[in-house]
Amino acid sequence: MGNQPHNKVMHSTRRARIGGPRRMSMAEASNMAPDPLIDEVRAIRRAISEQFGNDVDRLCDHLQELERQHPERLVEPAATAEG
Repeated sequence: MGNQPHNKVMHSTRRARIGGPRRMSMAEASNMAPDPLIDEVRAIRRAISEQFGNDVDRLCDHLQELERQHPERLVEPAATAEG
């Protein structure tokens, strides 16, 4: 019994019950009104992704290079209660 695979239906129900993310079904998505702001954000994301050949490592390398070139633009993280 301990070696049986997890029941996917039970797992997804448990995730939803404890507040985990729930993916929208295709039917729900097709009933949503278009949102120009979401469409614009997705278009910008696609353009940036294409600029770096859809390679997240290339994008990260670029962002790290910008950090090295412009350290004055970086912000220090806020102090936490722990220290």
